[in-house]
Amino acid sequence: MCLGIAIVLILQILLISIYGFNTAILSLTVLKKVVSFLFVFTLASFTFLEIKRLVKQGLINKSIEVKYNQIKRKYPVFRALADNDESINQYTLEEMEAIVIGQDNAPIELNAVLSASCIHCHKVYQNLIKLWNKNPEQLKIKLVFNINAENVNNPYNIIYKQAVSYYLSGDYDKMMALLHDWHIERIDFEMWKSRWINDQSEIGIEIIQHQYHWCLENKVFHTPAIILNGQLLPNEYEVHELNFFIDNLIKEKTPVL
Repeated sequence: MCLGIAIVLILQILLISIYGFNTAILSLTVLKKVVSFLFVFTLASFTFLEIKRLVKQGLINKSIEVKYNQIKRKYPVFRALADNDESINQYTLEEMEAIVIGQDNAPIELNAVLSASCIHCHKVYQNLIKLWNKNPEQLKIKLVFNINAENVNNPYNIIYKQAVSYYLSGDYDKMMALLHDWHIERIDFEMWKSRWINDQSEIGIEIIQHQYHWCLENKVFHTPAIILNGQLLPNEYEVHELNFFIDNLIKEKTPVL
């Protein structure tokens, strides 16, 4: 744009020098056309160069992301990051009663710390179920609820109370459908209550409260949190990326003969 303005000024000076002031005034129409052309040309050039720069930067960023994912999805890298993370009391976690999705003898156990009022828990739960559907023989999911069941001011606590009630009664299909409606379908809370609420198990409430105190004791204050083999899943990974390491995780659990 600066170049265009400079060219227009030079043209004006040349016209005045060659033809005189009167002739220059007669050439204003020509100058206006020249100015318009230069303005459009400059703007178009600037736009083209900016788009070219953004496209080039986007390709560079994409290339960096691909290389980053290639490195991140190498199992030694995953294991190094996981081993460097905070460890959890695995024994008390295994002994704690909770909803289990999958077969008890599955070699890999994922513990998911969730809260019904946590927006981010919806996506994590959905990815957990997808991961389990892909690996039903190798994976089981244990749901740990980080909610204070005695807090009557949180209406969403009733969701997990009802889920545990169905689980304890052996009605797994209803338990799964209930969680599916809330975390995956994300239906309205009032609609959810009209569809699922009947009675809550006092035993279930005790279980949830025990899980809540376990979270406090182990300093698991945030939700969602994924615990794998006694360690929190590194922040660099999302649940669905565990699918890249299923075979490696199974080998770790398989005893060497």
